[in-house]
Amino acid sequence: MFKDFEKNSFSISDKINTLIGECIEYGTIPFSILARHGFIAEGLLRSAVNNGVLDEERLKEFRRSIITVAGAMSDDFSQVLSSEISKEQFLQKYGHLRPSSYDILSPNYANRPDLFDGAAKNQEHKVENFKLTNQERQHLTILLGEHGIDGFSPEDIFKYAEKAIKGREYAKFIFTRHLSFILEYVAEWGELKGFDREEMAMLNIYDIVNIMFAPLTNNVISYYENRIKKARNNFEVASSFKLSYLLRSIRDVYIVPMQRSAPNFIGSQRLEAEVVELTPYQESIPQLENKIICIEGADPGYDWIFTRGIAGLVTKYGGANSHMAIRSAEYNIPAAIGCGEQPYQRIINSKMCLLDCKGKRLEPLDLT
Repeated sequence: MFKDFEKNSFSISDKINTLIGECIEYGTIPFSILARHGFIAEGLLRSAVNNGVLDEERLKEFRRSIITVAGAMSDDFSQVLSSEISKEQFLQKYGHLRPSSYDILSPNYANRPDLFDGAAKNQEHKVENFKLTNQERQHLTILLGEHGIDGFSPEDIFKYAEKAIKGREYAKFIFTRHLSFILEYVAEWGELKGFDREEMAMLNIYDIVNIMFAPLTNNVISYYENRIKKARNNFEVASSFKLSYLLRSIRDVYIVPMQRSAPNFIGSQRLEAEVVELTPYQESIPQLENKIICIEGADPGYDWIFTRGIAGLVTKYGGANSHMAIRSAEYNIPAAIGCGEQPYQRIINSKMCLLDCKGKRLEPLDLT
């Protein structure tokens, strides 16, 4: 990674600072705009369903017709397994992806030696061109007119939605590349100072960057050791508190309201299967075939799970327009996205669960 410039802590700090600036200008701002388009597109599609001019199953057909950058990655993964492209070629393009994109303790694809072990070729994309029926087109035209949306045909709305969904996923893919490089540079900086990743996770990014503008005259190692120790103590204290995800008043600090979430169900299948929870910190990949996989967030770093023949997917966080919702729709994998903390905990504490997407049920199964 450091062949192009001198390998010292000051150079690494300078590189990190440059990448942060590029992330803000070319990553965060563009992604926020494209993400908003994704939400607008989702709102338009849901409105069409809620107004009875588009059937829920037809909406699922439309979602399956969209191939995002993540879908292209899955195809490339299959080409590695069939020796059409090399692992090195794949990792050069996708090696930056990692579960929990902001977590330095989570290995990226390039640092997961078992990424391809036990994988099978992905399910074939059953892609068909989505085309509105005459009845759907007529009803959508009337609905657009009722809301004063002139100059747009029903087909234009679906073209916009497809571009918005694809654009959002592509922007996230590009943004996380810079982000991953920053984390790897931070780890390399820490290695030069004698700190491992767990210790570097205790520092603020600007603890590293600011050394360029305010050089330390005292013992640098002792300075950072003290900051790491203080941060670790603060982390342990903060971890002992249980707070709501949304603080609306000072009362929420003393009496914590639990947020109730309704899962976003993808697909219409019903299945009962064994549950396997995945975390970013697992050193090896467990057997996932025919299992219902549980992950906390709808994270692109987990796209490799679709190469393991999974039966279904459950996430704690995420919405109908989140990454894993889109991916599950692409591959027609039954999923419950964003089920919330308490339901998620009940599911992972159970050995098996029921995932009934059509009936909108997610329940742990006690077979003892």
